[in-house]
Amino acid sequence: MGKKFSEKDLGDYVTDFYKKYQSNPEYPFVFDLSGYDRISNQNLLVLSSLIKYLYDEGSKAFKIKLHKTDPSKITERQAETLIQVWEVWKLQQIFNRNGDPVENYLIDNYNVRIDHTVKFLKGKYSKINVQNDIYDRLSITPFISLNIISDYKDESLLANEIEPVFRLNKVIQNEIRAENSEHPFVEKTISAIITRELYENFLDHYQSSFFKSSNDLAFMSISLKRKIGRNRYFLSEGFLRDFLPEIESKYPILFKFIYEQAQLSTSTLINLSKQEIDEISNEIKFPPKKLDTIRNEDLKNKQGILRTNFKDEELKESLNFFQNEKGNIRNEALIQFTFMDYGKSIPTTILPEFLKENGLIKDDNINQNEVLAFAFKHNTSRFPILDKSGKTDNFIPSGYFGVTMPVISE
Repeated sequence: MGKKFSEKDLGDYVTDFYKKYQSNPEYPFVFDLSGYDRISNQNLLVLSSLIKYLYDEGSKAFKIKLHKTDPSKITERQAETLIQVWEVWKLQQIFNRNGDPVENYLIDNYNVRIDHTVKFLKGKYSKINVQNDIYDRLSITPFISLNIISDYKDESLLANEIEPVFRLNKVIQNEIRAENSEHPFVEKTISAIITRELYENFLDHYQSSFFKSSNDLAFMSISLKRKIGRNRYFLSEGFLRDFLPEIESKYPILFKFIYEQAQLSTSTLINLSKQEIDEISNEIKFPPKKLDTIRNEDLKNKQGILRTNFKDEELKESLNFFQNEKGNIRNEALIQFTFMDYGKSIPTTILPEFLKENGLIKDDNINQNEVLAFAFKHNTSRFPILDKSGKTDNFIPSGYFGVTMPVISE
């Protein structure tokens, strides 16, 4: 793995964990977060849920490495991840037994309490902006563990269990509105339907986990991936070296603004206020074709960043979702809603209905890919809706389905 731990790494990571756990539940797992600049929302939820189950089992064999041994050698990006895993994600809430705190499971912490290390890093990197509810770039909110409740038809029990999710929904809603963006998710009705449907589906279908813990849980988190460089032009040094001499004599106001801003930049990719450049261009009657030159350079540079991020973070099979009709990677804010549990997998829970629907018997050589394809039919369910003749209703949707929708920004 590189400096990012993202969706593309998850399959190999979980497979490796599962094989080791199956061979030895007391395997000395080390959850090493110390080398990563970024950890995706989904991956952080997986790591936290695995740690939660091992802790609930009473395992003493696993350890967590949150940072490099010497805190003074932690980079700013690594510090940002550590601070926010601790103060926003609140990893320590997993360790809730009296006399058995998180410190018992940390390694290579330089004999310093983790909260003291976090305080030191916040002082060293004062530019890191930590909020209590959400953070950049992956904008992760605190994660939530959801319990199995025996009588979930009791509305008060159900509402009480998923109330923390609605609080996180509100955080995301506020962030989207702050960016002058729109998304159906900001309406509580939509987010409530998604939340409740996922949780009730978990309660309906959950079958015992491969973990030895007596507590069965589901895990949930929400994150917001913001648009890159919103209201900013991203211009390279090479572009400006050629562009600025062209406008220096004829458009001195625009030249002066861009030149002075570029001098302040410490990066080879300089980002400038889109609003100010557009306003100055309008005021001085800057030729639209020359302004288009700036916009094309901005598009090229942002596409370079987006393509690198996609290659480093996403599964290649998801390209069609992230790519627009022109072949560019969409530069749009995205909401990621992650819900997971460790019950028996789809090929196990849906298998009886698959066999029944296809006239097969259990001893037949079953292709699990076909079972998965069956699971994602609109009317597939472990408890199917039947028509008057007792057959599965083909018109009422009840199975798994995916909804992917970008945030719409002005």
